[in-house]
Amino acid sequence: MSYHQRPPSDLPEALNYSDLPETAVHESPQLAQPEKIVHGYSQVPLHEEFNGSRKSHGEELPAPSQSLPSRRICGFTPRISWSATALATIIVVGAAVGGGVGATSHERTKPGPGVESISLSSSSTSVTSPLPTTFEAATSTSASMSTNIPSITTTQIQESGFTLLRDCPSSNGTSYSYGGATSPMVFRKFCSRALTALPNTTSVDTNVVSLDLCIEQCAMWNVKNQDLITKDEAPLCNTVCWRNGDPNALNDYPGHCWGWRYENNTDGSLGLTEEGKNANCDSAALINQQVIVG
Repeated sequence: MSYHQRPPSDLPEALNYSDLPETAVHESPQLAQPEKIVHGYSQVPLHEEFNGSRKSHGEELPAPSQSLPSRRICGFTPRISWSATALATIIVVGAAVGGGVGATSHERTKPGPGVESISLSSSSTSVTSPLPTTFEAATSTSASMSTNIPSITTTQIQESGFTLLRDCPSSNGTSYSYGGATSPMVFRKFCSRALTALPNTTSVDTNVVSLDLCIEQCAMWNVKNQDLITKDEAPLCNTVCWRNGDPNALNDYPGHCWGWRYENNTDGSLGLTEEGKNANCDSAALINQQVIVG
């Protein structure tokens, strides 16, 4: 094998050091260096790209142009779904509360045992009470008392400058209470009759338009002067006479009210005057004066 040699040089110092044949010089292939994205401070590569693909050392990141899908609940946006849920909750809670209140109100309207049942009609008032009135009735568990009270009719009587309200004769024998529910004063009414009063015991002397108001004047006297009454320093008001304005009787002092004290007869009766003697006076008597005098 023959090798091509260079021609001798005019400059011996420029000759090659070795007499070995020259070889062709070829550029060696170089590997393409990957593009590195380096953080500006830590100089640590975060992402590398190879042949157009992107590789992350941590979690995979979506492509810049890719958008995250919107969240939906049952095909609706979260705001609409939560609003519908809240509205349904309010409706359910409201229905439950309304049902509970209605049931409670219904239970409260049911009368319990021992409660008086009162039914009203155009002619009378029927009162049914479970309380026995006699010893024989007290031994029976099903005993009850039924009382029919006639309806009371009020008549307007025109006088000079005022009008009287008279409930007689329909109120004859009925009672009128004044005071608290535990121990009220109870007055029994009498139409066109009066009770015999003791002298110097006048406690009420005024004008009113009805017998009921006359009774109240008497009761208020007792409340105001209870201490003096119990010491026997003031008279007890236990009867009244209200001038009823009856045109068929002696119509003097119409609407005037007097309050006195009466004494029971020895036989326990109230001491009413004879019928017709005091027809111009509708009266009442305190039948439980122990609530005042003890």
